[in-house]
Amino acid sequence: MMEVIFIAVYNYRRYYGYTQKDFALLIGKDRKTYALKEKGVINFSPKEMLVIRDELRKFDKSLTIDQIFFTSKLDKLSNLN
Repeated sequence: MMEVIFIAVYNYRRYYGYTQKDFALLIGKDRKTYALKEKGVINFSPKEMLVIRDELRKFDKSLTIDQIFFTSKLDKLSNLN
């Protein structure tokens, strides 16, 4: 289950043109720490999830924390490498 979470946030980050460094700065962490969060080694805090959700809502106001962090139904994003 954890893998699904981080595949989703990874895909949204890439789809909207953000780097790991961009999201790291957004949540006040260094890039290495952010990378560990995205890989599932360290959990995102609820506050970090809200910050990322709010940033991504600049592109899609309907995005929810569940979609970004807890779903795997990202058909339009799944072709990103």
